[in-house]
This record gives sequence, C-alpha cells and structure tokens, in this order.
Amino acid sequence: MRSGLLISIFICWLGILSCTDSEDQIPTIIEGKARDVSRNIPSPDLKIYAEGYSIGSTNIGGLAGISSIIVDSTVSDVSGNFELIFNEKSDLIYGLSFDFFADKFGYYADVIDDTLRIIPGMVNTRNIDAWKPIIIQLNLNILNNDDPNLLISNQTWPEDNYFFGSAVFIQEREIDTTVYLPAKPNSEHRIRFNYNTGANNEIYHTRYEFLTTELQDTLKLDFIIDCSSF
Repeated sequence: MRSGLLISIFICWLGILSCTDSEDQIPTIIEGKARDVSRNIPSPDLKIYAEGYSIGSTNIGGLAGISSIIVDSTVSDVSGNFELIFNEKSDLIYGLSFDFFADKFGYYADVIDDTLRIIPGMVNTRNIDAWKPIIIQLNLNILNNDDPNLLISNQTWPEDNYFFGSAVFIQEREIDTTVYLPAKPNSEHRIRFNYNTGANNEIYHTRYEFLTTELQDTLKLDFIIDCSSF
C-alpha cells in the first residue's frame, strides 16, 4: 500500500514539473509586415509558415539530410501584418516559408534583409516583399525547331537572379504561338530560349532577350525565334 502511494506521488510530481517547464518556457515570436515593395501597397492573405529545420544523416555514406516541420502558420491581415508564436525545440533551426502561386492571381514572396537566424525566446521582426507578378505575353514565330523541345523560361537579371520555376516547352517544328510567363514588376529580366542538338541533345544553344518591366498588368512582345540561328 505504501509503495503504491509513493509511486502515485512521484507520478503527480513529474506531471507538475512537466507543466511548470511548459508554462515557464518563453515563446518565440516572429512578427512583421508583408507588402508589395514595388507597388508600395500591403499584401493581405499571404499564407506564412514558421518552420523548424533539423540536419540529420543518412545510411548512404553518412550524407546529411534536412527535414522540416511546421510549428505555426498564419495569414497576413488587410494591412499586411502577421505574427507567429511557438515554443522552441533545442535541436531545430527556425525560418519562414510561404505559399507560392505560379500565376497572376497569387504571390511570390521573399524575406527582406533576411541576414539573421531566428532567435528562440525573442521577438524577431521579419518583413516580407510579397508581390503579384505581371504577365509577359510573348507572341512568337518559331522556326526550325528540328530537335524539340525548345525551352522558354524567365528570370530577373542580373541583381537577384530570381528564377520563377515556370517554363514552356515547344515541340512543333514551326508554329506561331503565344506564351505567358510571370515576371517581377519594376525589374530587369532576361527571357531564355534553350535549344539542344546532337545525338543525345548534348549540344546546347541559347538565345537571350533582355527587357525591363514596369507596373503594367501585361507586357506584350513579339519575337521571331529561328532555332537554326542560335
């Protein structure tokens, strides 16, 4: 009977310590504002995540692997303000991530001046440049695409070299077509046309077209793309 009572008291004591540790832990806070820097307007309804990253090892040559978990999420309000709150785990490194949409209805987002690691147990301010892209409308006359595919992509250039993760493949040998690519407003860009030849497509031919975007919704351009002239 006495031993059973002692065990019960010990279990209750552990429970009290556990609750005390949790209550005493100082939460980590990430707060800031999401705004479209180019257009100078707030960016509401941006989905923002606080993620914890850990570096482990695999069984293949001891190579390190990175895994992550979401510790909190929120949506920026009508003024672009947001706040994330979570309790730290000592084996994780923390950062921000966002929902991305590769179309004109969603945001592309980057943390502004993200030079410091998130400090646990502190209020961390991180402002976000979240902008909706303009659309580059390319009206193309494609010629001599004898070794498909012709690959068309877009990136900012040369400052931040932001690649949009979207590309268009043209398979037809000759075609008049229209291609739509997202672009960052008020930025320098280059459109990349990539064409491969050779027995195993090992010979690369590339043509670039450089342009400057403003704040228009759509930028329309016309090009003749003769693959044999790359």
